[in-house]
Amino acid sequence: MGLWQVAGSAAFEDLESVYGFKITQFPGAGMAPVTNISSTYGLLDGALFQRTHTEPKQFTLIGTLRGTSVADLHQRRRNLISVIAPDRSGSPGEPLILRYTGGASTLSCSAYYRSGLELGNVRSRTESNIAFAFDQFDPYWEKITSSSANLTVQSTVASVSGVMARSACGVWSNMNSGVNSIVSDMIAASDGTIFVSGNFDRAGSTGTSACRIAQWKPNGVAWSAVGNGMNDTVSTLDLDSQGRLVAGGYFTTASNITACRIARWTGTAWQTIGSSGLNNRVNRVHVLSNGYIVAAGSFSKADTINASCIAQFNGADWAAMSNGVRGQAWSFEETIGGCILTVVGKFDVAGTGTACNLAVWSGTAWSAPVSIFTGTNFVLNDSIRRNNGDVIVGGLDGAGTRGVLYTFNGATATQIASANNDILYLSYDTLRDISYVSGNFTTIAGINISYNARLKGNTSIVPMDFNINSYITAAVAASDGTLYIGHQNILTASVAAVTAVTNSGTATTYPIFTASAPTSSSTATLRQLVNYTTGDELFFNLTLQAGEVITLDLRPGNKTLTSNIRGNIINTLLPGSNIATWKLAPGANNISMWLTGGSGAARLSWTERFWSIDN
Repeated sequence: MGLWQVAGSAAFEDLESVYGFKITQFPGAGMAPVTNISSTYGLLDGALFQRTHTEPKQFTLIGTLRGTSVADLHQRRRNLISVIAPDRSGSPGEPLILRYTGGASTLSCSAYYRSGLELGNVRSRTESNIAFAFDQFDPYWEKITSSSANLTVQSTVASVSGVMARSACGVWSNMNSGVNSIVSDMIAASDGTIFVSGNFDRAGSTGTSACRIAQWKPNGVAWSAVGNGMNDTVSTLDLDSQGRLVAGGYFTTASNITACRIARWTGTAWQTIGSSGLNNRVNRVHVLSNGYIVAAGSFSKADTINASCIAQFNGADWAAMSNGVRGQAWSFEETIGGCILTVVGKFDVAGTGTACNLAVWSGTAWSAPVSIFTGTNFVLNDSIRRNNGDVIVGGLDGAGTRGVLYTFNGATATQIASANNDILYLSYDTLRDISYVSGNFTTIAGINISYNARLKGNTSIVPMDFNINSYITAAVAASDGTLYIGHQNILTASVAAVTAVTNSGTATTYPIFTASAPTSSSTATLRQLVNYTTGDELFFNLTLQAGEVITLDLRPGNKTLTSNIRGNIINTLLPGSNIATWKLAPGANNISMWLTGGSGAARLSWTERFWSIDN
């Protein structure tokens, strides 16, 4: 069943022809054992599966050692000891490399001698039933040759007017040429339909009439109108419990009916909410968990009720929320499991008390838990609620010189990052727990990122995977993993490129990544290396100089990032990167990378790994 070889002093040597050890069995050389890790339910029977951990293993080479004489037998044993003993090279931690040639290709493994040379069943010049036992701490077998793939470093998408979409495997597209003006908001319905609003009046490459609001069906290639649309900008969208679309903005008519700044789409027609709506702009609308509709903006009346910048509709009538806020309400978020609201904007009073641009509505009264958002120019432009219930808020500081980004837990506000200009829009990806931060900045959290950044969790700022030279105004993740973004009206976007990389092994492998700038005088900036198949992500703040080559070794026990010019540059890897686990899964992998400049180069190299010598 094939030949076994061992790494000698200069080359791999056959255990039978060189050392006289004829192998007849090799138990344990197959698949490694695994441990299935789970978490026991507190109240229910059974447990929740979490992951599988592959354990170190042992394998044994069983056979007979033959010499031409007793002296020769001992010499052969000495020869084996010289290549197998733990201290053979003076370095006890060095593994032994074994090869097996009986499968489809030659495989090798790193092993450590455990037992077998104790001198056992010797008769005449033969020692039979020798069982060489080895510990295999890396439980996989590897090909002796390496594989590699060149990566496309950058791509462009034309006609991305107002909108773009990124598929679950990382590929950006233009959504059939998008819409013909600015997008303000987007939302995904339960059936996958994406509603898009803004200031446009046409959608798609054929110019379908769609006045300020349009819809894109899942897996679709064309846009359609939502009734006859509105007569002015639609700034904000939400869905009620019945899946009906609620829209707010500047408009006064919807499909030719009077609907002042707020309206609801039944699926076939637009209808008013209340009798006369709101008397000025709506910046944000949201349907609460109790079914109430809350609108925030710069209005002073809801129907005929005095309502300063914020009001609620109970299904029959509009009502004020105490005295509202004095100034302008830009956004608000509902707490998880209740109707308590965190409201942000440009205001100094909420109810009858002082409130500096952030206030909390309990359902009956206003409070101001924090008072740090002060200063003549301070404004909180937007807010989002994360899956854990925290509210992220962004805006401009009191001096009017820096953008600010904070997290608010209902009682205290903690700064996450600052930017060199204002933060205008925030969006949230509930599938991936990623916040999208947009504004007029060119640096944020000390990183050279223009207009748009991602916030992973509560701390890690990383670049986006596109450049549109403007900020995005909305982002929404669909249940199929597609990310949709809305933005200013432009023509072409520079985006991360996706390369299909196939790992022909049967086990996970950890590659070496190399990237280089153009050889001319120009530079290139490395932003990301993402495997959309495994979910592993690496983010960089790294500008490569002309002629510079960087090498990222992701193999276990290595994990180094070096430059041929600057040496160790591991500090250019941003927090939020999965350097410990970044891998290629068996089979096809969709690898997205972005090296700006376009003419640089990148490559992945890896060794195929297998569960067993069967390969």
